[in-house]
Amino acid sequence: MKHLLLASSLLLSSTVFAADWTPAFRYLETGKSGDGGAMLGAIMDNTFSKAIYDYDDGKLPKQPLTKMAASGKFTAIKAPYRNDMLPAKSYYGKDDLLLTAVYPLKNAKLYGYPLENLTYYLGCTECGHVGFYATFKPMTNAQYNALIKSVKFKQETEGDGCWGIGEPLANFTRQGNVTQLHLTMGC
Repeated sequence: MKHLLLASSLLLSSTVFAADWTPAFRYLETGKSGDGGAMLGAIMDNTFSKAIYDYDDGKLPKQPLTKMAASGKFTAIKAPYRNDMLPAKSYYGKDDLLLTAVYPLKNAKLYGYPLENLTYYLGCTECGHVGFYATFKPMTNAQYNALIKSVKFKQETEGDGCWGIGEPLANFTRQGNVTQLHLTMGC
């Protein structure tokens, strides 16, 4: 009996629990409240270095991410979420998309489905356009249909977002088996 208890305690202690990121997105949902975007905003505020906002045309900084984002040691957010985040990878874009930062995730879930990564993108430094999307791990069509039926997002009112009054603050998109939750955090 002792061996069975010891074995089960070892098994349970090594089990990894997924952080549920749903509370960070509740403020976007119809009839729900949440943190007002504080956690997603804290990640955004600690993603791109100040140097990216101060660059001269043609002289982009070599390291566009903050030390926190580049190391994955995110002290600005709570432990369960922080433990899911791996170091961000940055990509300079072309045309209107200046910079993208992708945070790979481990063990994260959103609305009950596994998350693959969080992506922040900087459209322009002058206007402050920052966008965001969360990418789910592959899901079936049935799972996607259940997701879009169960989650309804608030509509924009003046000053809420960038898509226009009456449009949802966030939306799910699907291309192939890739499902994403998109929102715009600033225009």
